[in-house]
Amino acid sequence: MNRLSLLFFMVFSGFSIRSFAFPELAAHGYPNCVACHVSPSGGGTLSDYGRSLSKDLLSTWSYENEEQFGHGLIGKAPEWLQIGGDFRFLQNYVNNDAATETTNFWMENQIEAAVRVGQFYLDSSLGIQQGPSQIPHLYDPISARHYLGYYFTDEVSVRFGKFLPAYGLNLPDHTALTRRSLGFDEGMERLNLEASYLGEKYDLFLTALMGKADVEGAAIEYPTDPSLDEHGASLSASTWVLERFKLGVSMLYGSADIYHRFLSGIFGILKLSSKFYLMTEWDWQSKVLRQVGVEQRGFADYNELGFEAYKGIKLYLLEEENYLDLNTVSSRDNSFGVGFKFYPRPHFEFQFEYRKERNMRSFADYSDLGFLTGHYYF
Repeated sequence: MNRLSLLFFMVFSGFSIRSFAFPELAAHGYPNCVACHVSPSGGGTLSDYGRSLSKDLLSTWSYENEEQFGHGLIGKAPEWLQIGGDFRFLQNYVNNDAATETTNFWMENQIEAAVRVGQFYLDSSLGIQQGPSQIPHLYDPISARHYLGYYFTDEVSVRFGKFLPAYGLNLPDHTALTRRSLGFDEGMERLNLEASYLGEKYDLFLTALMGKADVEGAAIEYPTDPSLDEHGASLSASTWVLERFKLGVSMLYGSADIYHRFLSGIFGILKLSSKFYLMTEWDWQSKVLRQVGVEQRGFADYNELGFEAYKGIKLYLLEEENYLDLNTVSSRDNSFGVGFKFYPRPHFEFQFEYRKERNMRSFADYSDLGFLTGHYYF
């Protein structure tokens, strides 16, 4: 694999299944992800209410019932069944000291469905692995997440299966350096047992981390990140303040074959005005490498300042950094840029982002990265 191909693999390795989740909706007065999703921590299959919000809050134009499965043309699914799916295409641009290249490919082709019977619910996705030609298992069938859950009350539930543990901001953009470097990238789902409380003012998630969900690992392998087979526990708690600010803390202890680590952080989704919002997360990690007894200490942060220019049109500024070993300069990655999101109608999303990104392991100078995505969700 030549230098340019290696760069592409590093850039694109996160482009697998991206959950349809918008944590910034907390700025519209919806602090709980379960208001829109089957999953208590957000992402994946939309509920009927989540579909209605995709029309009422996210889309510039719509007609009656357009948000429903099949654009309202085939009738509404029964109450016990939710069906959805995603098709996503990417046009990408990379410019650095090695080369200037553009490429395009399908990022995602999947269906997902959830069934609820009494207090039990079951959710599963099924798709074809998409991405650039360098990734392993291209075009193989995959299930990014599947889990069985039970609601004791409207607020208290448990679930077991393959999904990402609740930690910090559940960002839909898995190109984020913070999520990827800390082990929460899409494609890194693993077995978890989760208990959650979702109240009007407070959320609490307690998760037992149980290692790999698949015998041969995730659809997209992360050979240098053994967090796929991490065992331990995590906690994430948040509160809703003044009906404008969602503030939270997260902690995780994980143990894998070659390390153990303690991760902690704070996060917030802040409604600054009727048009502006800020999403922020700051984390600190202490990791001990077992074989050599070396401790690595460092931080990661994510900051997005967004502006809703018009219904369905959002502009944002982005800054993120991870520096997970303060004694090693090559462990530092940072990025900053601008972006644009457009939701013309229910089921359609377009996003453009341009940023400067520096990965000290590969290049001392910043690379220019740009991408345009088209997303159809049904």
